Amino acid sequence: MSKGVRAMGDNHARNDKNIETMLQSIVKRSRDQDTVRDGGGIGKDRPDTTKDPHTVTLEWKPGMPKPAFERKARALQRLGEEGKLFKFKGKTEDYRDKEITKQYKGALEALIRRNHKDDPEFAEEAAVAARAMQPDHVNELQTGGPDAWRNLRMLDRTTNFDIGTQQIRPQIRDLPDGNPINIDIKWWPDD
Repeated sequence: MSKGVRAMGDNHARNDKNIETMLQSIVKRSRDQDTVRDGGGIGKDRPDTTKDPHTVTLEWKPGMPKPAFERKARALQRLGEEGKLFKFKGKTEDYRDKEITKQYKGALEALIRRNHKDDPEFAEEAAVAARAMQPDHVNELQTGGPDAWRNLRMLDRTTNFDIGTQQIRPQIRDLPDGNPINIDIKWWPDD
């Protein structure tokens, strides 16, 4: 075996180990965040089932990729139907660990590059596309979702910001902590 082939194999093994270490770190941080949240009582880890659900309307807007909006809105709608959405008690900033989303995005880019190392041009295009997106909490932190890698999916920035900050937040701001939430989806402009 040539020195070049051996060195390439060593580099791949080292990169695989680095990715494994990164993913283990994400899992540990996610579990640590679950410990912070779990056992917190109504509004922290579960809804107040004595309250009637409040319906939040999510509306598609121009500029949002329709498939991305639909995927996010339908996931939230399903979570609401399962009784997993509620107004989170307290400030999400106190619970959020920004390193989890940062490491998630870094691990995704590393996996893209590793899985497409034989086509570096494609790997670079895919990595650039991933960098243009944001890790999204499928179940928003403000609706009781965990700050954990298992609750993250990549989503375009416009849809992520608009649904979380411009639509959900103002509609739940004045709800009592733990209030259950359901989701209604409105397609603009003809719904």
